Amino acid sequence: MFKKYSLKKQFISTFVLVLVCSMISVVVTVIIGISLINGKNIKPANYYENMIPKIESYIKSNNIKLLDKDYKNKLYELIPSKGIKYEVIDLDNTTSYGTLERNLDNKKEIIDRINTSYVDKKNNVDKYIPIISEDYYLKGVVILNYTLEVSSDNIPQSIISLVSITILVSPFIYIMLFSYLFGRKLAININEPLNKLKWASSKIRENDLDFDLEYPYNNELGEVISSFDEMKKELSSTLNKQWSIEEERKEIISGLSHDLRSPLTVIKGKVDMLLEGSYKNETRLITYLESINKSTDRAVMLVEDLNTINKLENSKFYILPSDNNIVNFLNEKLEGFMALAHEKAISINLVLENIDNEVVWRFDETAISRVLDNIITNAIRYTDNNGNIDIEICIKENRLYFKISDTGRGFSNNDLKFALNKFYRGDKARGVSSGNSGLGLYICKIIIEKHNGEIMISNSENKGANVEFYIKNASKGYCSK
Repeated sequence: MFKKYSLKKQFISTFVLVLVCSMISVVVTVIIGISLINGKNIKPANYYENMIPKIESYIKSNNIKLLDKDYKNKLYELIPSKGIKYEVIDLDNTTSYGTLERNLDNKKEIIDRINTSYVDKKNNVDKYIPIISEDYYLKGVVILNYTLEVSSDNIPQSIISLVSITILVSPFIYIMLFSYLFGRKLAININEPLNKLKWASSKIRENDLDFDLEYPYNNELGEVISSFDEMKKELSSTLNKQWSIEEERKEIISGLSHDLRSPLTVIKGKVDMLLEGSYKNETRLITYLESINKSTDRAVMLVEDLNTINKLENSKFYILPSDNNIVNFLNEKLEGFMALAHEKAISINLVLENIDNEVVWRFDETAISRVLDNIITNAIRYTDNNGNIDIEICIKENRLYFKISDTGRGFSNNDLKFALNKFYRGDKARGVSSGNSGLGLYICKIIIEKHNGEIMISNSENKGANVEFYIKNASKGYCSK
């Protein structure tokens, strides 16, 4: 019942159903209660109260005559003995008669209550009516006593009270009863999908993702189950990817170990030869030392790349931005590349747009310098002699754009797909020979993303490589995790 509705509609419908059923039940209860005592002289709660004005009028018309006990029978005929009790008190003689017993010692209290009606906690009413002489002196008091309750001459008052109480409390009883019944049904509707989620959670805890989670209704619970099922599928996919990554990492680490072993082997071999006496030949000594130096640089580079990536992926790593003059920064960087480019007769062309000698940009100088070192060094390495490298830099919409293009052989199809991934080295033979760890572009990607930027690679029309990226202008005190 109501399963297909939203939770809000289920709660409202259940609440309305409880109220409607309770109201119908109360009406039925009232009808049954009335039918049980119908036609048996049921008197409403104010039945005797409505008789008081007539009795009061009789008392005022007779006044001090009522102090004569001969009027006792007349009052008895006028006042119904079962519903109203009375007491006639002569204040001068402190005498009284009637069906109501009152203590005459407290005369002041009686006088204070003249022309008033006193109601106690049990709805018993005492009405004090004065008896006035012709010369307007207070001579006595008539006390009328009656109870405000439903009564009958033929039905015991206990039964009437029981029926009345039942009718009064029945709304609360029915509300509690139907709240329990319909609330239990609502709880079942809600618990059914929740139990499915608990079951699914236990399956995941047991590393079992081979199950389907379904719920036929499109409400909030259905959406939760659908989201949970999507999460399960995504988790399954992620775990499979993680497994593939781990396998790939094992392969790459094995390759890196081999790469690191190569320079260490060279170093070890050269050192052994020197220890055996080769150091006595000056020419051979210099050649061996140069070989050891290159192998050491290669090993250090591999270790530094791994150390760098570990730092960048650490959640506690922060960039340290500072204000930098863009033109001065670029001139210093290009000065270092000119020597490498000159060896291959490569021309490096710098084009600036919307940037003059006064423009300052806030970024981590060391980190961005490493990005340019990696990209431009690779461009020089893979550009043939007499080639060109174009560096275009501009500012647009609070972004500093870089584009480095070369006339080399460009990226392969696999490079375009995976070059920004960690440990990707493309041509493995080239990677080994060059000491490439497969982390260069990935490190660049992480640094640029920490500057709230993005890096993209492509091939130009002349089949050369394009590397484009942008960084945002960091605010004062800005640190990106």
